[in-house]
Amino acid sequence: MRKFIVNKFLNSKSSENSIGFRKVTNLTVLIVSLGLLFAACDEDPAGPDEDPGDDPDPVEVEAAFTMEPEEPLVGDEVTLDAGETTVTNSSDISYSWALTPPSDSNAELESETSVTTGFTADVEGEYSVELTVEANGETDNTSGSVEALAVEEIASNITSDRTLTPDVSYIVTNEISVQADLTIEPGTVIEFEQDARLEIDDGALIADGTEADSIRFTGTEQSPGWWNGIYVSESADLNNQMNYVIVEYAGGLESSNTGSANVMVGRDRRDAQMAITNSTMRYSSNDGLYVHSNGPIPNSGNNTFTGNEGAAVNIHNTHTHHLDGASSYTGNENDYVYVRTGSTISSEDVTWEALEVPYRVNSGSVDISDVNLTIEAGAELEFEQDGRLEVDSGGGLMANGTEAEPILFTAVQETPGWWEGIYVSDSSNINNLLDYVIVEYAGGLSSSNTGSGNVTVGRDRRDARMAITNSIMRHSSNAGLYVHSNGPIEGTGNNTYTNNDGAAVNIHNTNAHYLDGNSDFSGNENDYVYVRGGSSISSDDVTWEALNVPYRLNERTVEVSDVDLTIEAGAVVEFEQDGRLEIDSGGGLMAEGDEDNRILFTATQETPGWWEGIYISESENINNILDYVTVEYGGGIDSSNTESANIMIARDRRDAQMTVTNSEIFNSAGYGIFVHSNGVANSDICSENEFDGNANADCRVDD
Repeated sequence: MRKFIVNKFLNSKSSENSIGFRKVTNLTVLIVSLGLLFAACDEDPAGPDEDPGDDPDPVEVEAAFTMEPEEPLVGDEVTLDAGETTVTNSSDISYSWALTPPSDSNAELESETSVTTGFTADVEGEYSVELTVEANGETDNTSGSVEALAVEEIASNITSDRTLTPDVSYIVTNEISVQADLTIEPGTVIEFEQDARLEIDDGALIADGTEADSIRFTGTEQSPGWWNGIYVSESADLNNQMNYVIVEYAGGLESSNTGSANVMVGRDRRDAQMAITNSTMRYSSNDGLYVHSNGPIPNSGNNTFTGNEGAAVNIHNTHTHHLDGASSYTGNENDYVYVRTGSTISSEDVTWEALEVPYRVNSGSVDISDVNLTIEAGAELEFEQDGRLEVDSGGGLMANGTEAEPILFTAVQETPGWWEGIYVSDSSNINNLLDYVIVEYAGGLSSSNTGSGNVTVGRDRRDARMAITNSIMRHSSNAGLYVHSNGPIEGTGNNTYTNNDGAAVNIHNTNAHYLDGNSDFSGNENDYVYVRGGSSISSDDVTWEALNVPYRLNERTVEVSDVDLTIEAGAVVEFEQDGRLEIDSGGGLMAEGDEDNRILFTATQETPGWWEGIYISESENINNILDYVTVEYGGGIDSSNTESANIMIARDRRDAQMTVTNSEIFNSAGYGIFVHSNGVANSDICSENEFDGNANADCRVDD
């Protein structure tokens, strides 16, 4: 609605009245009295309460009127209404209208003197209107104009180059195929009848508006889903562009597509592309924008997706990197970007920027192969049930958040195990990093893995690596972190593993040395780090740091060969039934505690013989030292030995040596310490240490 007002300073009349005063003399009292009498007769007969010098209230006039519609089409009735004119201090008002139509128009005013009037716009062009308002001789006038547009129907396919201009109102009546270059000039409005559609096939859509004059694709009725939308279905033309464009009230269902939106790019088995910038997708009955796997939207950005009844954007994971953080995705029925999986991200290194809404990943797997995926600080990814992010075939995942803007990997429903988690399954890419990252509510089982966690590194017969720093792994239905034997986590530290239904960390013994004492492993269903045996620690000298929870070793043997294993003061190592720590092939065990921070080797159940014990079976390494150590509840029977003990030094036909000092050897089902004839120990091994509760002799040294 337009309102036309002109302000005027109005003239006001004024008059000046005067009262004469007569001079009084002293001649006689009579003369004085007569003078007073004459003076009284000259007073204003209106009385003393009224000031004859006051003017009457001035009349003020301010003319104003509205014109509807503001953008008429040829044939429309234009209504003029002067009801917003203001007149003060007068009720005697008259109106005078004047119409100046285009030169070839026969338009006339219905009335030239009424408060409301109108005319019919019979041709295209400018219609100028002037209003004069008069009250008690005071007048004011104002003027305005509207531009009537010609109406043109588009009812057949566009097969030759065509340009649409803003001086015409276009109505698309059905499904239109564009098979040539269709150029839309700034300011153009195109309306679509119900179920109509604009499909870009072999041609190109060049809709390049401006900030002041945007291009608008809308419905003949302002109802979400009224028309089907713009489908860039089989056009990979580099000229395809939508800049400063508004698309609204589309998203009607389309049976030949798997989705629907105001704008859809790509279709099954058809390649397409479209650059969308500075544009608005709103009031769709489905998504604002739908992007197929074969429909990239390169160079898109600074758009607004709002008021849609679906998601802001529904996009395939191979094109998600085209979305930008400068765009707005809020105000929709589903305030997220919906990411569909199904194809591997493998063509180029890409970045998923931090948006103001989450990325919602469907129940499939986002696979990364041979390229790097960077997740920007502050980004949020939420996964539907059974969803997964997998890094494979040398791909890289760089999720580098900050303390102020961590990256969040979470679930649509806050239920442990809702999604499967992050799997670094076949990638030793040095770029793999999770820094200031939160991963939660994952750990759902995967049939192709023997274990699961919020993050799983490595898989059977597949090498992988991942550095995890300053991060939180929580609310897993299994472990917070699961590490395979071929999945080193070099550079990991300062993390928090809490509220997980399994262990804080489930890790193979060959990688346990990557865990650090600065991390927090408490607050889980099982407050320990679960260490799986089965492979020999033999590549590098390693240290198991003291954690705020125990290392729990499973029933398989943890074997150390050719390298040194250092156990840090204060560490607790507990063994499941039949577990064993064996030092073989020249390996070394250096467990040196102190009086205030003893090292504890114990059992998961306080039963003598629960685990087999520490076996220095074939190692003359001079670094084999136990100092300020407690070893208890070992001595389980080992079929390959005739005797058992908490600490066994050497075995038949195998030479070994160990120094044990300041230690406590308790509750063995066999001996406390057993030194075979081909074993060497410190001479005071039986007197230097404390023994109690051992079933056989506390300390036996064979010659």
